[in-house]
Amino acid sequence: MNTNRLTARFSIYTKTWFFLLAVCFLASCNHQENWAIHTGWTDSLIEKVESMKQTAPAAIIPYLDSTYAHTPDRSITDVWIKYKLKANYYSYIARDKQLRHQYIDSMETLLKGKETRLPYQYAQTLNEKGRAYTDENKFSQGFEAYYDGLQFSLRQKDSCALADFNTSMAMIVFAREEYDKAISYLLPAYAQALQCSAKNSSFNNTFLL
Repeated sequence: MNTNRLTARFSIYTKTWFFLLAVCFLASCNHQENWAIHTGWTDSLIEKVESMKQTAPAAIIPYLDSTYAHTPDRSITDVWIKYKLKANYYSYIARDKQLRHQYIDSMETLLKGKETRLPYQYAQTLNEKGRAYTDENKFSQGFEAYYDGLQFSLRQKDSCALADFNTSMAMIVFAREEYDKAISYLLPAYAQALQCSAKNSSFNNTFLL
């Protein structure tokens, strides 16, 4: 094997290990869930749904429908939380692609014209959309959703959201063996994650049904 080929292979291995180590660092960052502006009753609802995923997952959707039907004073974010909880249910418990996308679309439609007023919710929605597509191996559509989220978060100067979107985009191009491009996304993600931790703010959603 010639020297050039050995050098090229060593370069790929080096980039691979760097990428994986950096991803492990980002994954270990202690991001706390932040549901932003919502009325207090949804806090207990989220906790209840979290416990139900272990004890009675099939009852989650009827519980959400019943609770919201009997709660007339709902903010936009309260409704967004319902859609998000349902999207997560159909993502990780029922595993229904069509309903997953339906509720992600509902999250996005609800926020139309309110993106800058509720930037956390909008960034989360684009993150959910990107994740749904990548879970289906629709990487081009997933990358587009993450890219839209990245551009939005740049305008909002949200380092936590930027770290997540850059990392997600890096993973997609890494899977395509575009190692240099993956690192070009991962390096700013690393810096943004440090900045996020320093601010003690949050974006990455650890609430997964």
